[in-house]
Amino acid sequence: MELFQARGVSPVQVIEADNESVILNLVESGVGASIAREEPALASAQQQRIAIWPGAELTAQLWFIFAAQCAADPVLEAMRAVLRDVWRHEEPAAA
Repeated sequence: MELFQARGVSPVQVIEADNESVILNLVESGVGASIAREEPALASAQQQRIAIWPGAELTAQLWFIFAAQCAADPVLEAMRAVLRDVWRHEEPAAA
């Protein structure tokens, strides 16, 4: 909502969905506007099914979560090592 408020506009109706293809289909059908990941948005824009609002790029904070009892799992340890490299962020100290 901050994206809209910063530009002095406010949506009349808000719909929340967690299925990316449903969201893109609604936008492509002219039902409304949405925030979308770059990859599918660019693909849809290249096919001229949507328009991208110039300068309206957002960043999002993501968390990698897993069951506490699996913390020592070698696969999860490897995944955390990869994510540290990709996200370039230190893990918080264990509580």
